[in-house]
Amino acid sequence: MPLPQGPKVRRGTLRIRDGWYAPLVSPAPTTTRQGEILNPALIGEPTDAEGVPIGRDMLSGAPVAHDPFTAYATKQITSPSVLVIGIIGSGKSSLLKTAYVLRPLALKARRCVVVDRKDRDGEGEYSELTRRYKGALFQMRIGGGGTRLNPLDPQILAALGASGQFGLLKAIADRANDGAALDPKWEKEALRVAYRRALGVAEAAGRVPVLADVTGALGVVDGVEAWASYSPAARDRMHQAGLSVKHLLNGVVADELEGLFDGPTSEEVSLSSRLTSFDISQLPKDGPATALVQAVAHAWLLGTLRKERGMGTNFLAEEGWEMVSGPVAEQMNANQMLARGLGLSNVVAIHHLSQIPGGSAALSMVKEPQTLHLYRQDRLEDREACARFFDLDETATEKLGNLDQGEHLMKVGLRPPMHVQHVRSSLEEVLTETDSAMLRETPSGAAPLGETAEVPV
Repeated sequence: MPLPQGPKVRRGTLRIRDGWYAPLVSPAPTTTRQGEILNPALIGEPTDAEGVPIGRDMLSGAPVAHDPFTAYATKQITSPSVLVIGIIGSGKSSLLKTAYVLRPLALKARRCVVVDRKDRDGEGEYSELTRRYKGALFQMRIGGGGTRLNPLDPQILAALGASGQFGLLKAIADRANDGAALDPKWEKEALRVAYRRALGVAEAAGRVPVLADVTGALGVVDGVEAWASYSPAARDRMHQAGLSVKHLLNGVVADELEGLFDGPTSEEVSLSSRLTSFDISQLPKDGPATALVQAVAHAWLLGTLRKERGMGTNFLAEEGWEMVSGPVAEQMNANQMLARGLGLSNVVAIHHLSQIPGGSAALSMVKEPQTLHLYRQDRLEDREACARFFDLDETATEKLGNLDQGEHLMKVGLRPPMHVQHVRSSLEEVLTETDSAMLRETPSGAAPLGETAEVPV
C-alpha cells in the first residue's frame, strides 16, 4: 500500500519544477527525557550566559561557562561552594588557576584568597602569579620570619561570635591532639572557661587577646567563680583537665608551630588586594600545621568580609583534604551558612572520595557544594563513590575512568553532568603550568613573568 503524499506544490511558471512534499507519516509523541536514548552520550543543559568561561562541551562543541555567584543569585544552585575531584595529573590545577583565580579577577567586585600548599623552588606555586598581579603574598614559616595569624583576633570574634571563636579554638586543640576530640565533660569545659578568662584579662589590659592568655589560664582553678561550688575532688579533676589541654597547646602550637599563631596577627595581613596567597608550602606535610592555617585563615577571612561587604570571594584550597575531614571540617561546616551570606565560595580540590569513612563530617562537606568538576578516577571504588555521592548514572560513572587530561564531568545543581574540555589561552598555559621550567618560557606577545601586570577590571 503506497504511503500518503503531502500537498502538491508548484515553483515558478515551469511545470518541470512541480513536485511533491515528503510522504506524510503519523507522528509518535515523546518527551525530551525519552528522547535522550537517541543519543546515549552525556547530555547537559546550556550553561550560564553570564558565567566565567570554562571550556567547550565535548558533545556539541558549544562554549561552557559557569559562575557560582551568578548561579547562586539566580537560584540555580543553593550553595556557591565548589568541589574538584581527580587523580594527580588529570588537570585540576589548571582549571582552578584559570576558572577560579585568573578569570574571576577580570570581573568587578571579585577577589581570590588561595591557601598555597604545593612547593615549587622553595615557595608556593601561586607565589609568582601573586607577585605578577600585584597581590598580597603571606609566607607562613615555623620559627619566625613569616606571617602570624591570631585565632583570638577580634575580627574573628566579630564574625563568628564567642561561640564560633571558641569552636575554632577547640578545633585547633582537637587537631593538635591528632584529630581526637577533647573530653567533652572536663577538657572542653576547662578550655571554655580559660577562653572566657583570656578575653577578660586582655580587655582589662586594653590589648588583643592571644593564645598565651588561654594557656596561662588553663589548669588554674583558684578564683574561678564557675567552679566555686565544686568539691575538692571535682576541682582537682578540672585542674588536671586544664593541665592536659595546656600541655597539648604548648607542645604543638607554641613549640612545633612557633611563629604561626603565638601572638597578634601580623600588621601586613589584609584583604586590600584582589589576589591573596597564604604560602604554606614550607610547613610540614604531616601534622596539624596546614590544617590549622587553613582554619584560622578562613575564619579571619569571614571577619574581613563581615566588615567589607560586596566582594564575591573564592577561598581556594588546592590540597583540600584537611578542609573536608576531621575537626577543621566540622568547624568550617558550621560556618557554611555565614560564608554564603557574606559572599564566600569555598573551592576545594581533593583526589579520592572512597577514603572518607561512613558517618564522617567530611561527607556533609563533600555533599554541600553544588558545582562539581569530576576529573579522571582510575580506581573502581572511587568511581563508585562519585556515583553514590553525586547521583551519577552508569554512563557518567564509566566515563570517569576514561577521561583524557584536561577533560572532566561538570555538574551544576540538579543538571545532568556535561563532558567538558577545559580550554586555556597561550598566556594562561604559561601562567598556570605547574612545571617550573615551563613557567620560565613566555609565549610571543606576552609580558615576561618578571614584569608585573595590572589585574583587569
